[in-house]
Order: sequence, then structure tokens, then C-alpha cells
Amino acid sequence: MLQRGLALFSVLAISLSLSACGGSPSSGIATSKDPVPASKAFNAKTIWYEFSNKGVVDKDEKIRAVLSFDGNGKVTVYQCNDLAFSGLKDLKEEDIIKLAKKQDKALFDEKKQDALDSYQKEIDSATKERDKYQKEYDNKTYDTPYNSMDSGHFKNNPEATQEWYKKQLSPLKLKIDFYTAVKDKLNSIEYKEPEAVEFTLSGKTDKTGNMLMGEKLSFPKYSYFSLATKMFGSDFSNLPEGLKAESTTADDLMQKLEEEGKQKTADFSWDMLAFDKQTDSTKLYPDPGVQTVYEMHFRGFGDFVMQVDEKQGGFTWDAADADGVQIDK
Repeated sequence: MLQRGLALFSVLAISLSLSACGGSPSSGIATSKDPVPASKAFNAKTIWYEFSNKGVVDKDEKIRAVLSFDGNGKVTVYQCNDLAFSGLKDLKEEDIIKLAKKQDKALFDEKKQDALDSYQKEIDSATKERDKYQKEYDNKTYDTPYNSMDSGHFKNNPEATQEWYKKQLSPLKLKIDFYTAVKDKLNSIEYKEPEAVEFTLSGKTDKTGNMLMGEKLSFPKYSYFSLATKMFGSDFSNLPEGLKAESTTADDLMQKLEEEGKQKTADFSWDMLAFDKQTDSTKLYPDPGVQTVYEMHFRGFGDFVMQVDEKQGGFTWDAADADGVQIDK
């Protein structure tokens, strides 16, 4: 089974609040009449919105994440479950953060339930298959092997028939028990509110080396329960060396996975199935100009915007010698 599961665990183991109201942007970055370079914009206390609509903001466009920059080189990333730009209307900035926190937890809960449902579906499918074979075996009808292309071989060889059922039933029992154990682990994992993390800005210069031709914002974030759902498809009839389906228990497999994890990192825990840390790298596309939803005005870098004054001067890439920007790395 678990070559794929073990490989996943190896990967696993290596693995703003502001004071202004939503309708009247805060001073500084949001009211600047001059274009603001990225390093200055993200190193200020600001709230940004990440979405995915080729830079086009509209009231029904869903926000992927709310990012609260603290002005000291860190950002708190709140992923969204079902928040559109229209949902920001008339909200104070402290209320936006409260809403973002609720959104992040809702997304966690949704992904958790999806993972639990997926495991239960696998358990139900394996249980149905096991019960079918067990009934055939108990009633001595042997329907499945007797109706196969090798029916003659089985009908003339009772020992081969019994061995066939053994090879079906043992892995199915192990699969049911193991997936039930993993499901129990997942069910016990509790939500953790996002913490402030360091972000980086990086840029590529043109042929002269004197001007940026692109800039990127990168920050870590968690992908909720993505590793958990990737464990499906394991072959429980082909276990790692030293393990056999007929003599291996779910506890044996859980222990082996835990040992593998701890060999890679002393901080291993089953919570890693729910909190897979990844790096989100957002290209900062040229400023598309002010975009308005209700009385709110948004401006930024493509699919990455903040709320600004209607006459705010926009945003630009940094100079090639800007402090705090990793150039050509």
C-alpha cells in the first residue's frame, strides 16, 4: 500500500489592523498622490486582497485571501471560503480582519469535512467489496473467481480459490482499518489561527541590470488538508518490505508512517496532514488603475489590490537598487 503514502509523508516532513473605515481609506499608502513602489507598499501597515480574475475587480469577484501587513516585514494570511468584494461594503478595517478570520476558519472546516467525507467514501466502498467476497466465501458459492476468465483453474483447485479470497479480504480489512484510523486522526485536528510570517520581495532586471522587468511577492501559507486527500490510491496488497496484509494491522502502518515522519523532522505530528506549508508567489503585474465597487476604490498589482483613495497615484515596481528586494536571485 504505502509506498505512495510514505513518499507523501517524506514530502510532508521536509516540508492589520488599521483604523479607517472601508469607505474612507487610511492615510499614507492609500492616499499617496505619487506612485508607491512595492517595497514601500508592503512594508506599511496595510490590508491587501488576493483574487484571480486577470486583474478585474467587480462586486461578485471572490477574494482568495485577505493579507494583513504589519509594517515590520510580516504578513498574516487569511484564506477565504466565500467572500466577494461586495462583502467588504461599509466595513471598518478591524471588521474586515474579523471577517477574514471567520473566512479562514470556514475554509479549514470545509476542507476538513471534505477530507473526512472522502475517507468515509473509501471506507464504505472497501466495506461493500469486503462484504461481497466474505458472503461468497462463507456460502461457498465463490461467484467472483468462478465467473472469471480463469474459472476452470479455480473450480479444479479449491486451495487456489481459498488463497484468492485470502488475498482479497486481508488487504480490504487493512484498508478499512487504516483509513478509519487516519480519519480519526484528521477528525481530532483543531483549527489554528494564522500567525504573522515573513514575506519576501524579489525582482528580475532587464539586460542592462539597471531596471526591473518584473517583481514578485512571496509568502508562506497553509494548504488545508491537501496532504490528507493525496493518500488515496494506496495498494494495500503491495505493502512496504517486511509488511504483509494478512499479518499487518492499522496500528502497524500508523506507527511506520509516524517513524518515517520523525526520521525526517523531530517536529513531526499528525497535524501536518491538515497544515501543509507552501509558498505562494504572486507576480506583481503593472498597475491597472483605480477600480470601483460601490463606494470603494481598489488599486494594486493585477490580482493583488488594496483599498485606496479615488485619486491615489498607483503602484510601481521597485528600483533595481531598492532596499529589501532580492534582485536577480
